[in-house]
Amino acid sequence: MRRNERIYIVEDELLIGEYIADILLESGFADTHTFTSAEAALAAIADVRPDVVLTDISLEGEMTGIDLGKILQTTHRIPFIYITSHSGMEMVKNAGLTSPNAYLVKPIKPSDLTVALQLALITLETSRSSEQEVLMIKDGYKQARI
Repeated sequence: MRRNERIYIVEDELLIGEYIADILLESGFADTHTFTSAEAALAAIADVRPDVVLTDISLEGEMTGIDLGKILQTTHRIPFIYITSHSGMEMVKNAGLTSPNAYLVKPIKPSDLTVALQLALITLETSRSSEQEVLMIKDGYKQARI
């Protein structure tokens, strides 16, 4: 089944980025874009907003994945998943402060990635539906939600 969600992958190791994209393609996600830095991903987000971002924590360049996560969470409200080789409690604590949808430790299992992505997409759908304006109309004792 082909899915139409746009997924951005931010990974400075090209082979890992391609591996993640391949997993997503096999899972039906055909609209993936890979970036090697947080800066490049943010520039692309300014043009085309993704549905979910998968980001490594340790990235080349000025910004880390945690810096990117803070921006995604506060400014863009885009669900994101950390993918990292760091599993130390201090790193997990720092990452947790940005409210990621998941934290996956390398090497990544395809099943873990697809489950985490599905959960992030559910979160996205829930937040989109709660952002819609609701109008309540009362007719006598009955109420209608529009």
